[in-house]
Amino acid sequence: MKPRVSGVWHAKMPLQGQAHPQLAKEPPRVSVVIPTLNEAKNLEHVLPELPDGLFEVVLVDGGSTDATIETARRLHPAVHVVSNLNAPRDGLRVLRTIIDEKRRARRLRKTQRRRQTKAASGGESNAPHQSGVLHG
Repeated sequence: MKPRVSGVWHAKMPLQGQAHPQLAKEPPRVSVVIPTLNEAKNLEHVLPELPDGLFEVVLVDGGSTDATIETARRLHPAVHVVSNLNAPRDGLRVLRTIIDEKRRARRLRKTQRRRQTKAASGGESNAPHQSGVLHG
């Protein structure tokens, strides 16, 4: 039997103080995304404080007119720069798309579970539903 935690069924969980077996194989990948618009002065304080071992640092520039991109590349040579004048609007569109996809996937899983439950109980029938009322 799987342990039940706060209403959700979980697979066998490691004991407290033990690493999850999958995490023991490789360290987690951490990405930092920094949205900017004319933030060259602030990047002087932010980028040097980022910890070592990050998977990636992504700078999303919304059309800066100062030295934001040059400052980022000088302070963190491995930074990935995404420069887009419509970044804030595009970012919202991407976020909405991700949310919509998650909702679709959740609905699909729910429908599949219902069908599996019906099939397991023998309630699935390919015949059209008949109400028992005779017409005609």
